[in-house]
Amino acid sequence: DDDEGAAKKVVAVNKVRKARPTIVERHGGVWGFLSFVLFLLWSLPSAIYRHRRWLRQNPGAAAAATPTTTPAPRRALLQAPNATVDVATATELRAAMADATVAAVRLANDIALDDNNGELPAVTRRVAVTGEACAATSPPGCAIDARSTSRHVTVGATGALTLSRVALVNGAPPLSAQPFSDGGAVFTFGELHAVDVAFRSNEATADGDASSGGAVKVQGGAFTCERCDFVGNAAAKNGGAVAVDRVSANLVDSSFSANTAGALGAGVAGDHATIIVRDCAFASDNVAREDDSRDVYVGAFGSARIWPYAVSGGVDGVDGYAAAGLGVVESAPFESPPPGSVSPPPPPPVNGTVSVSGVGDDDVAGSSPTPGATDVFQSGVGVEGVLGGVCAFAVFVCVGAWVHGRERRRYRATERDLAAQHAKMERAIARREEELARGERNAVANRAKQARGFSGDD
Repeated sequence: DDDEGAAKKVVAVNKVRKARPTIVERHGGVWGFLSFVLFLLWSLPSAIYRHRRWLRQNPGAAAAATPTTTPAPRRALLQAPNATVDVATATELRAAMADATVAAVRLANDIALDDNNGELPAVTRRVAVTGEACAATSPPGCAIDARSTSRHVTVGATGALTLSRVALVNGAPPLSAQPFSDGGAVFTFGELHAVDVAFRSNEATADGDASSGGAVKVQGGAFTCERCDFVGNAAAKNGGAVAVDRVSANLVDSSFSANTAGALGAGVAGDHATIIVRDCAFASDNVAREDDSRDVYVGAFGSARIWPYAVSGGVDGVDGYAAAGLGVVESAPFESPPPGSVSPPPPPPVNGTVSVSGVGDDDVAGSSPTPGATDVFQSGVGVEGVLGGVCAFAVFVCVGAWVHGRERRRYRATERDLAAQHAKMERAIARREEELARGERNAVANRAKQARGFSGDD
């Protein structure tokens, strides 16, 4: 009876034992906390980025908040280049670009890079190249022909190249081009400023479907382009004319026609970039894989700001830019065009126009749709909003699993606990059977002893 009571006590104790928790149940609270920290780490940089963008849009507010101080003059450690050189051959152009004392290069005529020396020396300082001598006969100016054997020039991280009234034609970097085979005419890590420049028949296709930026690839620094023509450029991947990565680009009063992209953005493509397109014209003969991003493509964590703002969604016959992507496509603040500008007027909104916009503070004050227009707006949620929602959901799931696990461990037994219970019951039964067998043996021995005692008495 005592053994049977012990076995029952073992079973009763194991019924109320806590089950072994799973990893989610044990650490759900920690996971929820880490998810919340991840959300903060994402939202704070996003808020800083939006504040800086607001400051760029409102320079007066930043100037009012920041006191202006004039730094004390310092003596220059190195003499700045200040020489101006006129060149007429490829050899002279190469020598001028390599000379650290030259600050400006003037082309006397068209130049062909046919000396089998590849592209021009890399730009590692501030230098300007102008071809105004040919502007009267062959606008916009003198041409530099790469003969489809190399790109024209690479701008280093410390360099700043200014192009004015020149034409860069037939640039085609080979697969062995440094640092990459992107950027048919110019590859820049530094600053590139182009005014009245034509980019014609350049291509970046050597590295299969990985080459981008048919005319220009911007990998760092900044890119500004005013009154430029991009005609007949091609890229195997994104950016038939211009590809921008992780920096900002500002294109004003420029035209794009007959450009081809094997993937997205026959005109301009950006990834992790801020692209401003203002008063530009995109012809219908630009070709990309996706029609809705034929003119401008913006990747995740990037933005495209357009003026005049009208997005066609790639629909033929609808006025507006074919601009789309995973990033934000929105309206740029209005700025008065410079005197003498021939920028096109804003395209009027029409019935059926599909606009992709984050409507907010960036909208132009006082603008209103045309009466009777039935514009359809698709308000996109920013990437930070999506990740914030994912983090909030992760916090909810992890904390809920942790709380549920605490409740469930009070009454649910695991397979391991059940196996232990059965083992203990079997051991208790075996001990009971052994004790019963021992008792029977003792009883037999006692009866035998008693029988011998009776027989002796007789």
